[in-house]
Amino acid sequence: MSPSTPEKVLLRQFRNLGDVRRTIYSLLPLRPARVVVEPGCGTGLLARELSALTGAELVCIDRARVPELPAGARFIAGDAQRTILRADIYISSFFLYQLPAPGAYLRRVRRALAPDGFYAVAGEFAYRRDDPLQSALADSLAREGFDPGFGDRLAETFGGAGFRTVEQGVVELEKEEPDRDFLTAQLGSEAPDSPGKLGVRVCWGVYRVV
Repeated sequence: MSPSTPEKVLLRQFRNLGDVRRTIYSLLPLRPARVVVEPGCGTGLLARELSALTGAELVCIDRARVPELPAGARFIAGDAQRTILRADIYISSFFLYQLPAPGAYLRRVRRALAPDGFYAVAGEFAYRRDDPLQSALADSLAREGFDPGFGDRLAETFGGAGFRTVEQGVVELEKEEPDRDFLTAQLGSEAPDSPGKLGVRVCWGVYRVV
């Protein structure tokens, strides 16, 4: 079965951010960790990559059952923002921008993390308002209750939740022709006939309990 339009978009995005994730993994104590939690695990792409890098118990949380998690991973079906588990490391990808109160969520996670625990963000969007297509997509995401500019506030949000920044960065995804089905699904009749190329800024970071 060929992947659906959302899965195709996520797979391309995941491949484009491989260098970012390798940097993040180098900053985390993945080998000695006992429990690693991925909230909002989605398609399971990140979990399958992580499983080869750690011997920790890998716990994945999402509202829907993920069909392709790595062997040995534990899946919890439910609302990830309400399911807070004790762990050494939390790592998420394009998850926090979906939450209505990410700061409150991170404060709860910090209390559940080990005293020397980490939270790694493998990517959060930071759409530009000076680009017409990005602005239209940002408006669409905002109408769905998401925060399309959350990436720009990572350090501020984590600092307010009791974390210190280990390292963070910004990457501009290489401009590519956006998936037509994705644009139509996201923008409906407002989807431009000739959208040009789209390259969105993605912010990442590694944060540690203070």
